[in-house]
Amino acid sequence: MPTKVLAVLEQKGHKVITVEPHETVASLVRCSTVNRIGAVPVINEEGRLVGIISERDVIHGMAQHGDVVLALSVEQLMTRELKTCSPEEATVELMEAMTVGHKADGGLNIKTF
Repeated sequence: MPTKVLAVLEQKGHKVITVEPHETVASLVRCSTVNRIGAVPVINEEGRLVGIISERDVIHGMAQHGDVVLALSVEQLMTRELKTCSPEEATVELMEAMTVGHKADGGLNIKTF
């Protein structure tokens, strides 16, 4: 029987670190470093998932904006097109989807609500 996302969540825990669109990239970098994570979901004031921002997004931002990237808002760099999954989906299928979609940098969110 293939491993499901729910089994991974039970092992890793259900705590999700998030940022808001208006936060600065500098704040995101501190949050990511402290929590040792490479991608952070972006949640709006209503608690709705509106994007994700990854280390790769920050690197691309540095290439485009130089040193001022740290003063930009998360909203300016985040990825808005999201793919989500349910806790019941098999991890092997998700890995295939991420590979085919070239989103192996954490571009898949688990929709639990």
